Amino acid sequence: MELKKEIGFRLKEIRQTLNLTQDQLAKELNTSQANVAGFENESTAISDKFKDILYKKFHVNINYLVTGEGPKFIENNKKYLIKIPVFVDGFNIYHCNLNKIYLLVIT
Repeated sequence: MELKKEIGFRLKEIRQTLNLTQDQLAKELNTSQANVAGFENESTAISDKFKDILYKKFHVNINYLVTGEGPKFIENNKKYLIKIPVFVDGFNIYHCNLNKIYLLVIT
């Protein structure tokens, strides 16, 4: 049985695809190499701040990073739907793209 890839594993895949060391990625994220190692082994959660930097500097598809769905990288001029499960005031899930938020009510 294939184990589900987690966020840290996908971050490591992305870093290796970019041919960056943990130290080089840490400098791009303005953090320490130890923090990047923590992200990759999932002992440290990746904050939205770091996800935003990954998107802006490297065009990382955050939906791929979080869920494993879609391409690893997105082209600058394309829009993709990013699915983020959230619990908000009794609603189960909202979907957002880079410009708008759409609420999907699951009953």
